[in-house]
Amino acid sequence: MSSNLIKCPDCQKDVSKLAQSCPGCGRPLRVSKPTHQDDKPIRVITTEDSFMTRSRGCADLIIYGPLIVGFIFCIGLIKDCAGR
Repeated sequence: MSSNLIKCPDCQKDVSKLAQSCPGCGRPLRVSKPTHQDDKPIRVITTEDSFMTRSRGCADLIIYGPLIVGFIFCIGLIKDCAGR
């Protein structure tokens, strides 16, 4: 049965194999693993990237303007036909 404890090289106290440093003297016991350079970066979408908070331009007006006007026109036709 293998022990999950190791001896600290400085103070000789028993320390967990998983410990980053010795709780007795503070000596670092493990070196953090370097990150892989070929890992894909994580893209974080912030509120600046979202559709609702981006700046509106002329393209939105050109695309959505006629659609909104057409929708309002259709609603008016439906109400007019229903009233007759």
